[in-house]
Amino acid sequence: MRNKLLVVFSFTILGLLFLAKPLRADEVVVPDGPEIFNFIAGDTTSTGERNVPGRIYKLERGKVYIFTETLDVDFDFYLVADDDDPDNPVRPPMLVRGVHPDGSTVDNLINITGDNINVELRNLLFQGVPIDGNYKTKLAVGVGGSGSNVRLTIDKCVFNGWTRGAVRVRIPNIKLFVTNNYFRNLVNPVHPFNGQSLTTYSGEDTLIYTNNTCFNTNSYVVLTNPHMKTNYLKFDHNTIFTSIVNPFYVPVVTNAEFTNNVFYGILALGQRQREVSAGWFGWDNQPAGIMNYTALSSDLENDFGISETDRKIVQKNNVWFNPQKYEDYWAAFKDTAAIIDANGDTTGYEERPLTGTAWMNDTIQSRFDDDANYPNLVDEGNLNEDPQFDQTMAQTLVDSVVSWVSWWRGSGLGFGAPEGPIRQYDFSSDIFNLPWPLPETPLTYNNAALATASTEGLHVGDLNWYPSDKAAWLITNVESKIDNEIPNKYSLSQNYPNPFNPTTVINFSIPKTSKMELAVYNVLGQKVATLINKELSAGSYHFNFDASKLTSGIYFYKLQTENYSETKKMMLIK
Repeated sequence: MRNKLLVVFSFTILGLLFLAKPLRADEVVVPDGPEIFNFIAGDTTSTGERNVPGRIYKLERGKVYIFTETLDVDFDFYLVADDDDPDNPVRPPMLVRGVHPDGSTVDNLINITGDNINVELRNLLFQGVPIDGNYKTKLAVGVGGSGSNVRLTIDKCVFNGWTRGAVRVRIPNIKLFVTNNYFRNLVNPVHPFNGQSLTTYSGEDTLIYTNNTCFNTNSYVVLTNPHMKTNYLKFDHNTIFTSIVNPFYVPVVTNAEFTNNVFYGILALGQRQREVSAGWFGWDNQPAGIMNYTALSSDLENDFGISETDRKIVQKNNVWFNPQKYEDYWAAFKDTAAIIDANGDTTGYEERPLTGTAWMNDTIQSRFDDDANYPNLVDEGNLNEDPQFDQTMAQTLVDSVVSWVSWWRGSGLGFGAPEGPIRQYDFSSDIFNLPWPLPETPLTYNNAALATASTEGLHVGDLNWYPSDKAAWLITNVESKIDNEIPNKYSLSQNYPNPFNPTTVINFSIPKTSKMELAVYNVLGQKVATLINKELSAGSYHFNFDASKLTSGIYFYKLQTENYSETKKMMLIK
């Protein structure tokens, strides 16, 4: 044990002297072990300003970084590591919950507190299991925050073992980009509604959630505040592999796309009638489906400045499936339910099975079918079909999920009940030796029909498990119109993420049909890439730019039309 601690807490001088790639002036390598908090928090002048504003803090793959305090961030913050080498894979730098000086456990690792700042987290492993190995020690969160008007990018990160949630923020008007991440074992020993992937409470300007996998989670993949507006939500090419409750709590989303996702084994808990009536999982006294919304109230319509006819929700080319063991459990469970007559009086009781998971309930389906009153609700190409994941892995996990929900329901529905069966997948008590690659990956499936079932003719689900498809997606999905509303002016937004490696997204808006060019230039003014050169209709667009053929450095991207020209700077780091 002593030798292990010496390794964990070592300050690797050689790692600083012999880096694989040279550092720029605004980069610094962070020492491993317990130095990370003091190193970053203390990187200031004598008067409290950052020594190098916008500095990139670089961590090293395979190393362990132990937080002895929660790191509060009120400045532009970049915490990154290099991409993995597929020919020589090395675990991402692991960020671990340590202990405070008083011996209590650090629960949150990073807490965003600033206004109008940019935060980027890339190629990191957020370990929810604390240094003592007891993942059940308090409810913990990987990335939290308050502040306002923050641009937060989380890319290529792994979140493992967070008992409350991976990302939980209260940041009004946040621009949030969650891409290429892996959320794993977000479970709670006693509470089915804890263990969330992404929770936002204060209204979002933009929420992009693409090419992520949630594996063995308890609760919501995305939760938004039902009293706040999300201007735009895109949930595309994600794989959700088992959950205890429903994947979404987005009751009043007003402008959203849910496309090309795989939902396998969702809402294993099933639904009792009394839970449906109490609104545990959904609204309108209806069982919750995978896709679930409620009507906008008059107050919300006034607050949002929209009506139901303006509401835009697109659901296309998604796949969902209930394992047979779920179906058997729901059917076998006997729920004592009241028999209610037409007057609302209880006339008796009967035993009923649990209600299982459907794509949408009758109320939601009726709205999507009603084009007159809901003209912008689209539901096309969604399939109820078994993806055929690895049978041994799937059965092991499904068995553990059903065992847990059976225990929880049998415990009297007590949220303070004694802890039930452990259900982490391939959980190791030695957090410092988390296997890499993770034992259940790649999370591919065998159903050939789904290999071309996406809107682009590619695999549905997280394309990171299909590298050739991911490369094709970056090419074929480069230009996408994200809003049918006509903007009132030309605009070119800062790319995100920035710095980036090797992909980034460029947003722009044009108020009228225009012949336009979007191009990339190096610092010498030489054009190195023409991204778009054609006529586009009025609207707002995003472009996925793959710079894998370019070298590291500063580049400029320029949007030009007959009446408008604007240039912005971006930074490629390889």
